[in-house]
Amino acid sequence: MSLWKEAEIEMIAKIRNYKKYIPYFLFFITPVFALLLLCIIQRISLFEIDWWNSTWNDEVIYHKIVKMMREYGYPTGVCSYNEIEPQYPAYGTWIITAYIPYWLFSFLTGIHTHGFMVIANVLMVVIANIAFCLLARPKGWQIFFLSMFSILSLTYERYVWSGMNEGSICAMIIVVTGIILRIMRDSEKDFLLLGAASFLILFFGISRPFLLAFLLYVWGGVWLSRKNKTSKWIYSGILFFLAIGALLLYFYLANTHSAKFFHSNGMTYFGELLQKGDIKQIIEWIYQCNIDAVKLILESCTIKQGIIYVVSGFLIECVLLVILCIKEKEKAKKIFLAASLIIGLAIYEAVIILYLPGKMDRMLLVCVVGFAYMICVMAGKKMNIVYLCLQIVCFILLPVSKEESLPLPVKAEKAVDYGFLQDSLEEVLDFSENDRWDNTVALVPPNVDLHLLYCFPTHTAFGMCTEDYLKNAIITDSLKSKYIYVEEDSELNNLCAEKYLSIWKQEGYVIYEKTYNQ
Repeated sequence: MSLWKEAEIEMIAKIRNYKKYIPYFLFFITPVFALLLLCIIQRISLFEIDWWNSTWNDEVIYHKIVKMMREYGYPTGVCSYNEIEPQYPAYGTWIITAYIPYWLFSFLTGIHTHGFMVIANVLMVVIANIAFCLLARPKGWQIFFLSMFSILSLTYERYVWSGMNEGSICAMIIVVTGIILRIMRDSEKDFLLLGAASFLILFFGISRPFLLAFLLYVWGGVWLSRKNKTSKWIYSGILFFLAIGALLLYFYLANTHSAKFFHSNGMTYFGELLQKGDIKQIIEWIYQCNIDAVKLILESCTIKQGIIYVVSGFLIECVLLVILCIKEKEKAKKIFLAASLIIGLAIYEAVIILYLPGKMDRMLLVCVVGFAYMICVMAGKKMNIVYLCLQIVCFILLPVSKEESLPLPVKAEKAVDYGFLQDSLEEVLDFSENDRWDNTVALVPPNVDLHLLYCFPTHTAFGMCTEDYLKNAIITDSLKSKYIYVEEDSELNNLCAEKYLSIWKQEGYVIYEKTYNQ
């Protein structure tokens, strides 16, 4: 055989060897394919996407707070709700741990690129997918179904391609699911991996307490391990107290801010019922919350809300998990499948009872992603095909429904000079080292023109307020923030004009300084 022939055979063998890694690589970058699909559905090109033109005000808050952490290292202003100051070191409506992953990634992405939060989310999910493959070691056909889920789950991918922290939470649950699948596969349970899963769940659970339900996976792993009973009890006890500690830390860091934030939701009322100890009233309240949630889900079929798609995916996965649990003969796998169902039910009930049923699309998303990865690896080909067909149905219905939260932000028709706006705001909003309220701008959370908020100096913080609160604060001279940002054509503007000094007016908005007119 000639040298050329030997070289050719060797090259063909290498190519064949590399070919088996192509599906894995494509799975790692599924967010890119999903972005292209979102663009096709929206009938836009990639070059029309403009992260400045966000329609989600949470993105502005995350963006500004991470920049504030990088440039100052501490809250220079008060990111508050109705001007209630959260306990330091909380930065905003949620806790500092919600921002730390983005703060860390900002050293890689930088903070001067406007879409650095989006880049961080995509990187986290790509890294999580790589970690999942290293841990769970899915086969080639399983990779196909995992890839199809990632590409077709447009609600999930829209959060990945955003500045919202749902991206980091989904990345976390992908890694945790990989750890659990690894533990199910190996006969020798790895306490180091369980420790890693515990850390991730506890860390993210400080800002999103409902995530602590996933510790049930870890407890299952502990009791299925070959350690002696004493070690199991010690580890379980430590885990229990860490979970309680994470919950208490959440309330401590949020302080009255979150208490006020949840006052209009179910948490405060449920706490009052528990204090009374009226079991009948508690059961009636839980029953009513579930009835209201079902009504909202049914209504979302007609008013075109994204809730129905996330909840549908959640329910489909729960049914598949039940089937898998019944059919599974191996004890360890059966326990983890049952734990998944308990976790899903616990999070669902926590959202509708303690928070808002209308937030199910965000809060249940973590279950949908985690359960999907588990099903794609644990289910056989037939069940995966059925699951894929159901995903395709949801995929077809979601774009047809014209769901408002799905579209990517596109360039505004009117050209905006962001550099000019930033310079003009820098001139009028001076940095104060003495009082954080002097670096705070009170405003009603806007639904449009969010690009203007990105232009505020890094040291400024936003006090998100209701219109009623601001009216009362202006009338009674109880406004804490030094500045107030209002629409030019509004009742609030008329009230401010009578009392405060106008220092900035652009794009139909006015900023007033709490310097009283003579």
